[in-house]
Amino acid sequence: MMDLLAKLIPSLLALGAAVFCFLRWRRKKNVWLLLAMVTAILAAAGFWLDAVIGGFLGFQALALLLLGLWTKRGRI
Repeated sequence: MMDLLAKLIPSLLALGAAVFCFLRWRRKKNVWLLLAMVTAILAAAGFWLDAVIGGFLGFQALALLLLGLWTKRGRI
C-alpha cells in the first residue's frame, strides 16, 4: 500500500504541474512552457518506473517551468 502511494502522489503532482504549464502556455505561448508540460507528463510516467527517473524528470520540468515563467512571450 505504501509503495502504491509513493508512486501515486508524485505522479498526481507531476500531472498537476503539467496542467498548470498548459494553462500558462495558452496565455503566454512560450516554448519553454510547452517543453515543461511534456517533461512533467514524462515525469508522471517516470515515477511508475523508478523514483529516481521521475524525480530527475520532475526537476527538469520545474526548471523549464521557471524558465518559461521568467521569459517573455516569443523569446527563446
